[in-house]
Amino acid sequence: MRFFTCFIVASLLTFACLAQGGEGKTGLGEDVVFQTDDGVEIHGTFYRAPAPGAPAVILLHMLGRTRADWNPLARSLRSEGINVLAIDLRGHGQSIRQDGREIGFRNFTAAQFNEMILDVKAARAFLEERGGIDSGRLGLIGASIGCNVAIGEIRERGRIRTAVLLSPGLDYKGVRTLEPIKAVSGCSFLIVASQDDAYSAKSSGELAAAATGKKRLHLYQNAGHGTRMFKKESGLETMILQWMRENLF
Repeated sequence: MRFFTCFIVASLLTFACLAQGGEGKTGLGEDVVFQTDDGVEIHGTFYRAPAPGAPAVILLHMLGRTRADWNPLARSLRSEGINVLAIDLRGHGQSIRQDGREIGFRNFTAAQFNEMILDVKAARAFLEERGGIDSGRLGLIGASIGCNVAIGEIRERGRIRTAVLLSPGLDYKGVRTLEPIKAVSGCSFLIVASQDDAYSAKSSGELAAAATGKKRLHLYQNAGHGTRMFKKESGLETMILQWMRENLF
């Protein structure tokens, strides 16, 4: 009876830890909140790498989606020894408050979409304040508009070692990428799109041609758009993990 009681207590404690988002050996993330310079409350999930002093990657989702799209990749990146921060961009998911008022991406102007780079700036600050992270080895992974925001952030503040772009566009909701990527130096790019996603495929080719330094363009045939490509192409995650091993370590 004593053994059975101890077993029940231990099971309940384990369940409580998981429910609170404890990291532990399972690689589950921790829900976090921080604020941008213009007062937007950004919600994210942080996955702490097993070893201190590891590199970090920030994940930026597609328009109308949330950080949950990255869950499988985030856990795989953490297993590779990388700290991971997936965020809900402003107006998405839980990131819908700015200075106490509610905001939603459907009502955004082009200027407001461009302000999403402040979300990435705040995410970088969060990682630096967190400690135990090598901020000199930082990567960005974006999908669709998340790609455009990533390029804008790299142009604005630099110090990004590598970026993975899944289905970028030259101009999405007013967030332009061609001139910004030409001005980027010291960052390697893996650019992935699908031929059936004609606009992104064409944009990807132009961005790859314009980017300086190390770069790789990979075009699938019928994989769809952004993070949806993971469902069609099982090798996409493997490609990204290999790219991070080569460019962050």
